[in-house]
Amino acid sequence: MTTGQRKYGGPPPDWTDPPPPPGCEIFVGKIPKEIYEDELIPLFEKVGKIWDLRLMMDSLNGYSRGYAFVTYCNKDDAQNAVQEVGIHYSWYLFIRKHLKSKGWQLLLL
Repeated sequence: MTTGQRKYGGPPPDWTDPPPPPGCEIFVGKIPKEIYEDELIPLFEKVGKIWDLRLMMDSLNGYSRGYAFVTYCNKDDAQNAVQEVGIHYSWYLFIRKHLKSKGWQLLLL
């Protein structure tokens, strides 16, 4: 665990390609504080193969800070997550641009 976040994943066991390209990571906000990886991972895995999931934590009290970053193995799965998960839950979903780029591209509120 990195201070302030809990991380699930890394390269999937059968992964032989380079890391996912820019555009594969989504930001998920407004997550209820009582929801953790045990519920988030199955929800987002329904859409596609997850590279990693980082749930931001409050290091003082150990509770979720209510947001996470999910990186998919490809852009199509990231786009599908925004469409499919966003319809069924009242969480905010954004797709994050490459770290060297500036700004965010809003996909769904």
